[in-house]
Amino acid sequence: MPRRAENSAPALDYTAAMESGDETLSDAQPLLVLYADISGSTRLFEEHGDTAARDACAACIEVLTDVIESHGGRLVKTIGDEVMAVFHDPSAGVRAGTDMQGAVRRASEEGRFVTGELRIKVGMHYGAALEEVDDYLGEAPITAQQVIKLAKADQVLTTAQTLEALPAMLRGGARFQDRVTSDASGAPLEVHELIWEISGLTQMADVALPSQRVTQTLLELCYGGKTLRCDADNPEVSIGRVEGNDLVVPSDLTSRHHAQIEYRRGRFYIADNSANGTLVVAEDGTPTPLRREDFALRGRGKLCMGGNPESNPQGIIEFRCE
Repeated sequence: MPRRAENSAPALDYTAAMESGDETLSDAQPLLVLYADISGSTRLFEEHGDTAARDACAACIEVLTDVIESHGGRLVKTIGDEVMAVFHDPSAGVRAGTDMQGAVRRASEEGRFVTGELRIKVGMHYGAALEEVDDYLGEAPITAQQVIKLAKADQVLTTAQTLEALPAMLRGGARFQDRVTSDASGAPLEVHELIWEISGLTQMADVALPSQRVTQTLLELCYGGKTLRCDADNPEVSIGRVEGNDLVVPSDLTSRHHAQIEYRRGRFYIADNSANGTLVVAEDGTPTPLRREDFALRGRGKLCMGGNPESNPQGIIEFRCE
């Protein structure tokens, strides 16, 4: 099975480069970068053959993808038996990392994988990242890759820098693991383990596996007195400021081609493609900001095309999922 290439390039201090005004990193932003890897995948291929092993890995990656999307993250790419995801909210990324362990264990117990039980390891880091085409560069992805190489099966590892960005409730489930030299900066790097089985971080009940998930059949979008339906017969809806979009939202903060809604695997996902972002506000008022990432819509709520409902009332779309 293809494996990711080892990072043989000399260490580059991305933090120092950003502070010095390096133009190549001027668009870098703080992100939590997460890698999740199926442990012992080589053995799967040796013991079960290519077809069964590929099927098991694909099913596991589907479970991981569901967890990523349920926490508002973005799946950037898959690399063989590994996934890379990014989160703007470090708390959401940490919850996703711990929930992945519970979701894979649960899927194993329910016989989802043709090769039997699968186990994963997770590594993550919150820091500076520069978006490229289908990838991210910078301190955060380099450090996250370094951290996952230190992880063992069933472990979730992160860094002290990530913990500093979390509320106290989430930091309480961590214990010091090791101190190493950062591949990104050459500085000391503290690695901590998140004890997901006893910390209370895992919320398996909130992660619907594909076989258990309640399938949605209809999404209604209401704007300007008109209602647009998205369903299996009309699975894609484009939203933007200009004519040619399925739903035209002519507010100052709406981009020309602002967002895309797709119906796939029984769920409705909104993908932000804009300059100003999209804000999803659930019926209970919980806001989820999106910037160049996907999000699974649930229940009822509002979509704000740029800004927030108070600053951009002309950019509000009401939605309802059935």
